[in-house]
Amino acid sequence: MSDVEIRVNRLGAEKGRGWQAIVLAALLALPLVVWLGAEDVLGVPTERLSENEGIELESFPGKTARLEVVVADGTWTARPSLNADSVTLTQGTSTVSIGVFGSVESLERLIERRADVVTRTHTGLVATSFNDFESSVADLNGQRATLVGRNVGGGIFVVGNDSGAAATIVALGPASQSADTTLAVVNEFISRFTLEGE
Repeated sequence: MSDVEIRVNRLGAEKGRGWQAIVLAALLALPLVVWLGAEDVLGVPTERLSENEGIELESFPGKTARLEVVVADGTWTARPSLNADSVTLTQGTSTVSIGVFGSVESLERLIERRADVVTRTHTGLVATSFNDFESSVADLNGQRATLVGRNVGGGIFVVGNDSGAAATIVALGPASQSADTTLAVVNEFISRFTLEGE
């Protein structure tokens, strides 16, 4: 048996093979760089919704709740999503994220979970003023919280029915937007909700 001597450099790579490692790393990183660059250039794809267009959401896992959201006018756009249980709609500087949950035992606990997620993903936002919420436009009641930030504000609304189905709405807009404006936007969506549970 013969001995083989391999010389390594200070980085632990075989001498004379460094350029191959660099080429391999570049080839592996190239698709990611192209994808991120294209996304920045093209922006996040959106789909303009037509007036009175319905969006169907289904809770996951278990598919124990369904929510149909009807968009009142044609000024909202939706971001494509692989999630069948939520949708994010945008109108100018306002954003409304709607989700559906099944087998909900406590609306108070659900709004606390949603507030935790929203404040973790939106740096600088704080959830305050957790109160009961009674919709003036539909037979859906629940909880609400106010979102306060330096540049962004809004609210979290959770409504449910007796079958354990619940819908959440996270409405965000400029911090200068009044609470009444946010409530009007939310009530517009809630008035067109069809929420069903098993």
